[in-house]
Amino acid sequence: MAIASLRDSGGGRDKGLAAYRTDAGVLLRMAAPMALTYFLFIVNAVVDSLMAGQLDVVSLAAVSAGVAFWVPASVVLSGFLYLLSPRTAHLLGAEQEKEVGETLSQGLLVGLGGGVALGALIWFASEPVFQAIAVDPVIIPDAVAYIRWVALGFPGAGLFFGLRFMMEGFGLPKVVTWVAALSVVGNAVLNYGFMYGKFGLPAMGAPGCGVASAINLTLISLIILLLSTRPPPFLKAWRQVLAKPFPRLSGLREYLVSSTPVAMNMLSDYAVLMVIALSIATISAAAASAHQIAINALTLALVIPVGISMAGTILLAQAKGQQDAKAMLRRILLGIVLIVVVSLVSALLLFFFAEKMALQYTDDPEVVALSVELVMIAVAILTIDAVVIGASFLLRGLGDMTGPFAITFGIHWGISLPVGYLLSSTTLLTDEMGAKGWWYGLGVGLCFGIVAVVLRMRSKFAAAVREQAESERR
Repeated sequence: MAIASLRDSGGGRDKGLAAYRTDAGVLLRMAAPMALTYFLFIVNAVVDSLMAGQLDVVSLAAVSAGVAFWVPASVVLSGFLYLLSPRTAHLLGAEQEKEVGETLSQGLLVGLGGGVALGALIWFASEPVFQAIAVDPVIIPDAVAYIRWVALGFPGAGLFFGLRFMMEGFGLPKVVTWVAALSVVGNAVLNYGFMYGKFGLPAMGAPGCGVASAINLTLISLIILLLSTRPPPFLKAWRQVLAKPFPRLSGLREYLVSSTPVAMNMLSDYAVLMVIALSIATISAAAASAHQIAINALTLALVIPVGISMAGTILLAQAKGQQDAKAMLRRILLGIVLIVVVSLVSALLLFFFAEKMALQYTDDPEVVALSVELVMIAVAILTIDAVVIGASFLLRGLGDMTGPFAITFGIHWGISLPVGYLLSSTTLLTDEMGAKGWWYGLGVGLCFGIVAVVLRMRSKFAAAVREQAESERR
């Protein structure tokens, strides 16, 4: 989608149903590639596990342990850079294009610097952490080697994330999707060569997966760097960067302060899921397997709502930059309505195909039966979860970075986990429910969360309207 289309979607004032139709079209055209990009990165992780599993159990365990270790660092890195997307859209909406170059400079510095710092952290911390938590000594050497190779690709990951979110802020998500598609193909080919010893390359096993990841991350960062020099508006931002390569320290400090809650929000959400997964793993292997199947189903069902949320954030930030209150309200309503509709359709599909989906993973009757029960809980909470996610993204489009973090941190750590533990492992509220208790705990937390995000949205929208009114009076 060209930057001109993004601007045109909010260039005029509200014109009734025609404005809703225009914005809905723009939102869906942006959401589709964003959802596909999100899905492709999920596919990349699945490919790594599938190809490691073809080697032996130790290799699969090494890659799984390595992924569990480095993904949180990657989540933090992307969280620090996500702010580039709504900030760029806001500046373009406010016609403050001279500030876009400064934002790009901040993104490049945070991306590359953060990639180096986090890469060094996982390089040096992996082995002592694995030893401290008593990971099976048999898998530690391969897991550490795998992680250290991945760490070399972290600067590339930082550059890619920065340019990706800038591209999406410019209204160019299709470019990112093409690069993500190339990354899936490149990752599979490089894995095939370095893990299995094909194309004249050494057969490195699990560490070869790390080599492939490092090369792939570097390549996609260079590809998106090259592509970012082609669109005229982005090229203009690059010229500003070349004229003034280093951002102002005050601006950089303000950027880091604003982006930290986003990074911590993403890390917190990941950590909650890890706590639940590890807790369920202590129940039984069947419970752990069923939980993983249900989580995979929920993740896939949320792909399109997440894409709509990210696109809506960009359009909302643009409208806020234009100080167009009617467009802001329109885009909030459109985003939430589309998220509800899509999530309800996904819930219906999960309801009817839960057992068939479980049978694609295993034919163990205990695992299949429990996974179907968990998926039914996922069906019940899917729309609530999607709205909480969507509203959190939209709040960031209104410039609220701390609110979504405070709400989701509070509901998950203060409600979901305690309630999940009580239902799963104690008889204080009911009979011990095992894995289902943790899922019901998630649902209880999300019910509180949807109320909190709606109230926060109402407050922040009212503040944006007051800001517009004050600006017009001046």
